[in-house]
Amino acid sequence: MGYTSDVAFILKFEITEQFHDYIQRYDNDDKSVAELMNECKQTVKSDSGDILYYWEFIKWSSGNAAVFVIERFIDQLDIEDKSDKYLFIRMGEEWDDIEERGYFGDRYGNNVFLIEVVREIIFWQKS
Repeated sequence: MGYTSDVAFILKFEITEQFHDYIQRYDNDDKSVAELMNECKQTVKSDSGDILYYWEFIKWSSGNAAVFVIERFIDQLDIEDKSDKYLFIRMGEEWDDIEERGYFGDRYGNNVFLIEVVREIIFWQKS
């Protein structure tokens, strides 16, 4: 199946329209970005209009045209000094393969979706 990741992408309300316009403008003829967006395991909208897109077990690679478009949008946000308007987290299969970009909220739960990365082993001793 190949290497997969879990990906969360949060957008503040004020840039959601910019994101959708960007996708429509740069999606290729086969509509691969629209297809990628439809593959989200969950799409959650907050009361304030912020949006969380969540993919599970997805092949997230810049070599994929749809992923490239989304990553290019994120790059553009950084250039426009809008890093506080989004949070991108990609957690790969390897223990230390975690990529975080943006700082809408933070990794300790101070964002509208209370999102954080946790890798843990839990066990209980049977009495």
